[in-house]
Amino acid sequence: MQDERVETTQTEASSGAGTDIVVPVHNSWHHARLCLESILRSTQEPFHLYLVDDGSDTHTHRQIDQLATAHSEVATVLHNPQSLGYLRSINLGIQAGSQPNVVLLNSDVVVSQGWLTRLLQPFADDPSVGVINPVSNWANWTRIPFAPGFTIHTYADFIARVGDRVHADIYNASGFCFAARRALFEQLGLFDEIFSPGYWEETDFCLRAMAQGHRVVVNLGSFVYHFGWGSFQAGGRNEWLERNKQVFMERWGPQFEEFRERWKADRPLARLEESIQARYRELQEPDCSMRGILRRLRLYGPMCTARALTACLSSRIAGTDSERAPGQRFIAKWDKATSLSDTGRPAEDDKRWRSLTRRLVATTSKKHRHLRSRSADSQLRVVYLLPALKLYGGIISALQIVNSLALAGVDANVATCGETDADLLRGFPLYVSPYQFPSRSVMMENLPECDIVVATRWDTVYDAILLQKTRPGLRLAYFVQDYEPDFYPLGSQLSRRAELTYHLIDTQIVKTRWLARKLARFGAQIVQIPLGLNLDIFYDAQDPARHECTRVVAMARPTSKYRNYEGMLRVFSALHAERPDLRLSLYGTELDPASLPFPCDSHGCLYRMSDVAALLNGCSILLDCSTFQGFGRPGLEAMATGTAAVLTRNGGITEYAKHDYNCLLADQLDVEENVAKVLQLADDAELRRRLVDKGLQTAEEYDARLEGERTLSLLRSLLDRGSPPPQGD
Repeated sequence: MQDERVETTQTEASSGAGTDIVVPVHNSWHHARLCLESILRSTQEPFHLYLVDDGSDTHTHRQIDQLATAHSEVATVLHNPQSLGYLRSINLGIQAGSQPNVVLLNSDVVVSQGWLTRLLQPFADDPSVGVINPVSNWANWTRIPFAPGFTIHTYADFIARVGDRVHADIYNASGFCFAARRALFEQLGLFDEIFSPGYWEETDFCLRAMAQGHRVVVNLGSFVYHFGWGSFQAGGRNEWLERNKQVFMERWGPQFEEFRERWKADRPLARLEESIQARYRELQEPDCSMRGILRRLRLYGPMCTARALTACLSSRIAGTDSERAPGQRFIAKWDKATSLSDTGRPAEDDKRWRSLTRRLVATTSKKHRHLRSRSADSQLRVVYLLPALKLYGGIISALQIVNSLALAGVDANVATCGETDADLLRGFPLYVSPYQFPSRSVMMENLPECDIVVATRWDTVYDAILLQKTRPGLRLAYFVQDYEPDFYPLGSQLSRRAELTYHLIDTQIVKTRWLARKLARFGAQIVQIPLGLNLDIFYDAQDPARHECTRVVAMARPTSKYRNYEGMLRVFSALHAERPDLRLSLYGTELDPASLPFPCDSHGCLYRMSDVAALLNGCSILLDCSTFQGFGRPGLEAMATGTAAVLTRNGGITEYAKHDYNCLLADQLDVEENVAKVLQLADDAELRRRLVDKGLQTAEEYDARLEGERTLSLLRSLLDRGSPPPQGD
């Protein structure tokens, strides 16, 4: 069918294999690795995996070959010397196989234990079924919300219970996880390459199948996680969609509209949607069950509990959701009384808070009681408390750890009652659905039972302590990411409250020796787990743009005083005045380049780590003008991508940043020193190359996978009450 030359690295498929799984890969190895590893780990049925490497970069090409070699008994790699596009790649994969079932997977999906058996069940139940889709968080006609509080694996189990082996006609299956009988391809042919490089080809195939009497169904008991638009690059996507839609509608327009109206009327996902909505209500409403009443009694006392129950009942009778409804007044009053902000607080509230914290110190000064015994195969349940879900380094660090735990099979998640940035949740690969509560009191009541709660900022420590008061046996840990009393004026109430938290939780996790030394005087058990970087995203892609000109990049964050935005502007202004040939770039905040005193490229907020990596790969030098860094993620990201760096010498960043070894360090309040060091890197290619080589070696020591493994080991030791695991060097 194609005349393009295809290089093949192949081992014979097992003769007993029943399913050919085809996965095309074009870069985006951070998605593809998880997809392929989940297939190899979670598929017990006979299968053979066909990886179509569609002209990926050198790094991805090498990684694919290494993974396939390690699993040569079930893996075949097809190498396209240059990119042929998604559609041609999957056709090549289908042609390479011979088994009776074919499953096409996008490289940005992750599957769970038992996925293939559940997915293919309709084939065994009904011989007229020709094509099957699972439900997913990101799909066309089989999309369901990713309900809060689940990992991708626990959600797959939940959907399997609710769906209960039921399948329903949907008429149009999405290509992210597309199961078909091989006999159907033999009857109809492969996907029509008029739709190359992709989009609408699977819908065309479905209508051809139905025209021959085959059913296209959704398996309501099968869930497959799909990140969405992560398999192939975004370039040209809208043009391909529009062009291919026009081709498709000319061929199938009336029939497609008829099927779409039938799908809307049938509502095949209704039973799942009702169960998911019940889950949302369960977490968002005050808990008036006996468990909730007892928890309120322990936490708030009998008078407050009685008033809250009366208000809740009156609200339900009135049937109102108004914020001024009586049922919400208690919540608002409690949240105000326990607010951690200095603004808008009555003076008497501060007395209540001091009284509360004294009781908390007295309560938590004793050693933790032994947790109930758990069997070896019990699933660990962990919740990280976040102040918000926004694009900050500390939040990204916590989300990355929770991802690692969830992918390892832990029932891990994050919970917040703070502000949520929807763009972060969409741009960051997140393999859990966070708990997002409307208020602190609802979070206290409705957070499901767990084994360990991890505080991640000083104010979340108080939430963790309150949770422990109502949940005997709950263990606590404190992920201390910075010395936060220094964030506030010396001697202020907020500074004192932040410092007090270091007395409250006995197990504290830090990223640097610098922070461990700062906390040593508080007497807690401190475990150092170095920060991890996703090295499948941050690597040197050998982008030729880096050599076209000398490009200097910096993070712009005007709202954070420690990022020293004004100082960065002065350095960039001086650089432009002295060397107008340098190309200047900013990212982190939406800025109007015309308002700046120098010409620059403004890249705005980059929510995807892959976008940050791509930007760094096109730059020669990173300038970090922060006056202080607790760890300094941007500098390590620059090292991993082969970008030379001028960094601050203040704070925990010196854990990895070594002057004249893998970077240059500077006093970030000294504009002349920063300008001189940027120009030194720009003009001395040998120095830049030496620092880059050492930086690449340094980044290898900070692998996110190792961070996840160490964290899991520590959390398990908390349940066992043994000593913490040995710390990394």
